[in-house]
Amino acid sequence: MYAPSVIERKLKAAEIRLGFRPESHSIEECDHFNNHYRSLLEQDKSNIYLKRDLNDKEIRWIRNERAMCFCDQMYWATRYAWIYDAKNEPFRYKPRQSQLVLHDIFADLEEKGLAIEAQILKGRQQGTSTEIELKFIHRLQYTPGTQAIVASVSAEKSELMARMFYTCLDRQPFWMAPDAKKDRRGQKGLLELRHGSIVSIQSGNQQTGIAQGWTPTLIHISEACDYSNPQVTLEEGLMRATHSSAKLFQVYESTGNGDTGWWADLWRTSKEFYPLGRSRLMAIFLPWHMATDLYPEPDWLKKFPIPSDWSPSKETVAHAQKCRAFVVSTPYLWRRLGLDWHLPREQMWFWEFNYQDSARKHAAKSWLRQMPADDIEALTGKNDDVFGSETIEVLERERERGYEVYGIIGEGINEQFEPHPEDVDYDKPRIEVTWTTPRGEQMNWMMLPLLPIDEKEETTSYGKLLVFERPQPGCDYAGTADTSDGVGGDNSVINFNRIGLGDQQDFQVCEFATDRMNSAELTPFMACIAAWYADMCPSWGVPLLGIEQRRKPGDDCQNQLIRMGFRRHYKFHRLDGKKPDEDERRSNRLGWYTNEWSRPYMMGRLIDALENGWYKVNSPFAIRELRTLQKKFTTSGKSRLEHMAGMKDDRVFAVGISYTIAHTRDVMIERAKIRYDKPNSKQPPINLDWYNPFQFRIDAR
Repeated sequence: MYAPSVIERKLKAAEIRLGFRPESHSIEECDHFNNHYRSLLEQDKSNIYLKRDLNDKEIRWIRNERAMCFCDQMYWATRYAWIYDAKNEPFRYKPRQSQLVLHDIFADLEEKGLAIEAQILKGRQQGTSTEIELKFIHRLQYTPGTQAIVASVSAEKSELMARMFYTCLDRQPFWMAPDAKKDRRGQKGLLELRHGSIVSIQSGNQQTGIAQGWTPTLIHISEACDYSNPQVTLEEGLMRATHSSAKLFQVYESTGNGDTGWWADLWRTSKEFYPLGRSRLMAIFLPWHMATDLYPEPDWLKKFPIPSDWSPSKETVAHAQKCRAFVVSTPYLWRRLGLDWHLPREQMWFWEFNYQDSARKHAAKSWLRQMPADDIEALTGKNDDVFGSETIEVLERERERGYEVYGIIGEGINEQFEPHPEDVDYDKPRIEVTWTTPRGEQMNWMMLPLLPIDEKEETTSYGKLLVFERPQPGCDYAGTADTSDGVGGDNSVINFNRIGLGDQQDFQVCEFATDRMNSAELTPFMACIAAWYADMCPSWGVPLLGIEQRRKPGDDCQNQLIRMGFRRHYKFHRLDGKKPDEDERRSNRLGWYTNEWSRPYMMGRLIDALENGWYKVNSPFAIRELRTLQKKFTTSGKSRLEHMAGMKDDRVFAVGISYTIAHTRDVMIERAKIRYDKPNSKQPPINLDWYNPFQFRIDAR
């Protein structure tokens, strides 16, 4: 139906059955016959019938067209498929370059006898949904017993996709249109044809799973990046229910929405492993410039003609080079566009005009995301990153890499949380840690050295203590525990810093993270780490602790630590008031409470510390979370710093809390002054021989 060899094979079979070889007709010839056929029809109140019987020539034409449409999907689409354009006006399908690229890919897979399974990442309005829907309609119409599922993220958007089906089927010629057995438009979105084909319009936010109880062979999932729980809804549910036979045609398509989360992870997997035969979905990216009829439209160029003296800006030139680089490195694009392709001047002007307009409105990032040159730009998040690439690069470059990894066993630690024997490094010495409670009871732990972890996989660090610096004499420490429920999802994180004084920076000395421990289960780990660093705290004999209380259930952890004798806890108080010192003296709340004012305060202090070199983060996983921290806006318009979709920020919170509790009394301008004070050594006298004030006054007159 798509590949020339498959079409030819079907035409030969049709020739045997019909007694003549079907031949193609031009669009004009098809329109002429359809107008002629309509002139033969009459209609009363309930029926449509012919004025006379068809002659042999007319019957042969109809049989020819039915056979041609059955054998060649593109023939049918370009002559008998009607859709709506951006102005909501019906028009006959005329494929764009992007749609022809998809057709080429599908034809190649069909010729090889393979299932058509694809993940399509795209710029806006590439006609992807239209191309897929038309291929689905063709199969439903000409292949009896076909079952199709079409779904977008919401019922409203799914209904728009269903409109393509109804528009196309309703405008089929009377002698070609299939009979509908069930037609539930606007209800459950179900359309069943009399020969057994059926299509169900569903959505990502429906109560039941998509295609639950079905065995579809046609699956089209649109805007997949916006599904609330795609791992369950799509990957674990829908993909596991389908099987890669030659009849299967399933496509997941969407614009990008950041470089993290399920959609981005699926894209990277498909892109890397499909060519190796290790992934089901073929990764297909369609850049914005493929829609030459839209970008730009003739009316737009008439309104904004290219200035005669215009030359592309450096941003435009760089974008054009990026577009060309992706095209010539992507076979399915250069086969259609050619290896000598360059971004046309009209499209360069269109891109620059809108890019500069977006930049003036502080929306340049949104423009790049919607009009991407390559898949990397397509996966740009819609929110601004908190930290620039330069800051992240410095953190990554300067972090400690020769860190140690330990598992902890001993007092209060459940056996299920002890390190696996295969992870233990038996060639390195173990560390014994003791702590005496106020009641004189001695608590004992042992830190077992473990083999190095795989930094590419965060889960390999779970339940392990990463030590970037052992306890140092004469140093003071601050630590926090950001606890969770311990049932997966959010992490429970312990973080300790060596407190920097004067112009010294804070130094992350250790980190412990897990998604399987609640507040009570985390307590003995926190106690062991605090006891280990306690011996080096000169003034207090114990590190400053600040257990997160409100945002996570940390109260139990803090109460247990107090009973064990760890009594140096941060006193939570207003830090944005007029008298913070007095507020601290009056406060009787221990630990850190995250609320509407303390959260932005803490994040602001952390941003200042990282961008100005007051804090050295050593955990590769904490830096990874910092990289995905974004500035988002609530429905009321307030900004909020949060992680990207699909990511976490628990390590960031632990880093931020442990730094903030140690420096709430600092006057940052005084600390900064120390760095920039003049040297103590005597400076040479200033030579003023060149300056003659008397001469100046004379000249000034």
